[in-house]
Amino acid sequence: MYDSIGEKIKLLAKLLAWITSGGFVVWGIILLDTNKSDGAIQGILLLLLGPLFSWMFTWLMYGFGELIQNTENILLRLPPPVQTPDNIFEPTQGTPDTIRHITGASYVPSNDLANKLTALESWKNELEEEYNIKKTDLLQELNRYEL
Repeated sequence: MYDSIGEKIKLLAKLLAWITSGGFVVWGIILLDTNKSDGAIQGILLLLLGPLFSWMFTWLMYGFGELIQNTENILLRLPPPVQTPDNIFEPTQGTPDTIRHITGASYVPSNDLANKLTALESWKNELEEEYNIKKTDLLQELNRYEL
């Protein structure tokens, strides 16, 4: 029901354009058939301008459907989001001095930024430790096979 909603809105816009145009034509013919002189003028105006305005007003609806459809296509082409640890930006006990040491910056704008950078640095250190442990294990296993 809600799949391909952009295409459905565009189809509805076309359908409404045809239905309202037909309604204006029928209404214009009915007004032309009346015996009043004002009815003839109104009938001619409805016959000529009614379908034109109907067509123009459904452009907005059709454009909205096109916008939704193009947005869906763009989202399908985007790469998946990058996964990071959930706690990478949780506040930690970082101080501006610690951040100056890590980054070499002479000025740190806020403690929140300092905390985020400290968390990022600790995450890097944890990964490096894990890497070194796995590397050592693999080297030891390799040495067993060389003997």
